[in-house]
Amino acid sequence: MACEAPISSTKLIDQLGYLGDSEIATQIVEGSYDIPDEVDDATALILEEIGRIGVELSSGDVKLTISPEEFQYFWRRIKEGTASSYSGIHYGHYKAAAHSSKISSFLSKKITLISRTGCPPERWSYGLTIMLEKIAGIALVNKLRAILLMEADFNFHNKLIFGKRMLDQARANGIIPPEQYSEQQTTAEDGSFDKILQSDISRQFKQMMSIVSADAANCYDRVHHAIMALIFLSLGVGVGPIASMLRSIQLMKFFLRTGWGESQEFIGGDVMKILHGMCQGNGAAPAAWLVLSSVLVMIYKSLGFGSKMRSPITRVYLDITGVLFVDDTDLYILDECLRTPYDL
Repeated sequence: MACEAPISSTKLIDQLGYLGDSEIATQIVEGSYDIPDEVDDATALILEEIGRIGVELSSGDVKLTISPEEFQYFWRRIKEGTASSYSGIHYGHYKAAAHSSKISSFLSKKITLISRTGCPPERWSYGLTIMLEKIAGIALVNKLRAILLMEADFNFHNKLIFGKRMLDQARANGIIPPEQYSEQQTTAEDGSFDKILQSDISRQFKQMMSIVSADAANCYDRVHHAIMALIFLSLGVGVGPIASMLRSIQLMKFFLRTGWGESQEFIGGDVMKILHGMCQGNGAAPAAWLVLSSVLVMIYKSLGFGSKMRSPITRVYLDITGVLFVDDTDLYILDECLRTPYDL
């Protein structure tokens, strides 16, 4: 049975709030908050790392203004047949709107206003759950993948602010470590190849090395909003877009689509039972998990874990903790007492 966190940690999370708009959240990001001694070590390490990122980030705040040109560029490239939106406002409507300068200007200003104020429309909290086949032709319930179809403009907002602008700023400031195989055109095979090369070096030098599989099961569904909001703040994202996205998820009403149609009833939507997670189908979920796991990697490295050696070819000093591709994680453990000939 898992150990429960000390009550002081739970109270601290409650004081932070779930939208990053509290005074304590600001103090943590600015690095001026004194973490109580009663807070458990893991939580304290995360809060300290968030404060370090917030202090060292040099590029300023993530831009919130969405121009008509950005609106048109995004929607003209989208496939019209992409499913979305319980309300019935689908990708085709926005794709058509992108061919009108007047409508594009109106809608881009509308989404900008939502992002700046942190007041999302109610329909952003309506999600349509569908079950997709992981393997074509196999419709067994335990073999299906649950995807949440969100409002089209909600996902546009999330992809632009979090998936594009926030990640660009994070990469420009070195927040995304090389262990993350997240660049465009990067595949899981690249990470596997790196793991093979690292193992070969260990074998050639007869160094003791272990590789631990530490995959994060259901990672998108288990992200805590209080911690996620702090990381967003430390990366320069304003409270407005954070509140717009997280508030919509917290109050999400989950409808269901089956072969017999769409349900009229829903689950969720209860303000007394705030939901967490990023939701499968949220355009910001991959970016959110990327920056969250990057923070954990940096903490892991700061504690001295991982693999340290020199490349036998380039003589470059390697300090690698493992390989991460979304939720697939392999951690390296290398005995530092045994040095390679290139370290002598």
